[in-house]
Amino acid sequence: MKKKVAVIHPEAGFSSSGGSQLSAYEMAEHLAKFFDVKLLSSSKCSELSVVIPCIPRGKVKKAQRNKVIDWFLTRFVSNPSLLIESITSFLTYTPYLIFKRCDVIYPNNDYGGLAVAAVVRKLFKTPILYTERAGMVSNGKVLRRNLKFKPDCLVVFNEETKAYVHSIAPKQRVEIIPNGVNLGKFSPEGEKFDHGLIGKVALT
Repeated sequence: MKKKVAVIHPEAGFSSSGGSQLSAYEMAEHLAKFFDVKLLSSSKCSELSVVIPCIPRGKVKKAQRNKVIDWFLTRFVSNPSLLIESITSFLTYTPYLIFKRCDVIYPNNDYGGLAVAAVVRKLFKTPILYTERAGMVSNGKVLRRNLKFKPDCLVVFNEETKAYVHSIAPKQRVEIIPNGVNLGKFSPEGEKFDHGLIGKVALT
């Protein structure tokens, strides 16, 4: 029987403005070849999607185009869209994962998904896999906050971030998966492939 993996990102299917949404979708599609995967999101974006209602950050950002709403929300927090997504998804995603148990939880929406996963792990010892995309942004402020959730395996993009994590949490398991092209292995110099196309070409 295949192990069950829950990939969390409420914004997946609603927008792809940050990149983590696409990453969650693509990771779910890839993992589905090997595991029983469910992508928990507020909108259907895949055959793997389980649509669970909440208020995704993109919907809040649209509301913030109204200056009065923006003024009101930012009076309390600097990033209201992420906070509202985190609170509303916590209230709906946590019960789902309590009753629909899985073997691994992979949150992709920062502290909101980590909070959901932490509750489920407390109840059922379900391990948490987490990719820290913020890295050393803001002198590692986001990274330090997310380390408090103690994911069972933390994925980072480079050696610098791994070393920083171990300076704070020496026992934290950390794996490095580079985000992008390794310029040490790939270079525009050398042999080229003649694709035979004329004019400007966009590869997607």
